[in-house]
Amino acid sequence: MKKRKNYFIEKGLQSQIIVAFIVLTVFVLMITMFNLYFLSQYMVANTLEPSEYIQFSSMLSRAFSMLKYKIYFLIGLDVIIVFIVSLFISHQLAGPGYKIKKSITKIKDGNLNFKVVLREGDKFDDIANELNALIRKNSMDVNELITIKDKFKTALRTKDDQLAIETLAKLEEHVNKFLI
Repeated sequence: MKKRKNYFIEKGLQSQIIVAFIVLTVFVLMITMFNLYFLSQYMVANTLEPSEYIQFSSMLSRAFSMLKYKIYFLIGLDVIIVFIVSLFISHQLAGPGYKIKKSITKIKDGNLNFKVVLREGDKFDDIANELNALIRKNSMDVNELITIKDKFKTALRTKDDQLAIETLAKLEEHVNKFLI
């Protein structure tokens, strides 16, 4: 198993994923804090006497001013944790995506002499398997075309019309498999 060295493979994609995770986390955190605030206000307003309410609100205000830097620190720590986790998750997506994109470029350039191998734990292994099946099939097709080409050369060299006709029929049959 290959060890990951660079966790930023596709910087654009990974940055989008990380930002989405952080924004979602901050959004959920804000909603939770607002819900807690309004629920506590509702509970306090409906269960305490007016004098107790003022005293309780004053106590909450002092508690918040004493804890606000700790709360900010914890929020910052949460954002850092979300960043690290989303970096690892995005790497499991972007790394294979990058490798698959490079493999498609190789196929497009005519290189059928390789296999797409992803690291253990990476995503998209089903796509890599399909690409490997495509490479195998195209390799077999190209090898068949090479065999047909060699037979046709022999037919032309030996002036064997029957072999040339059979070879052309085989070539036509092979070419007709493709939907172009």
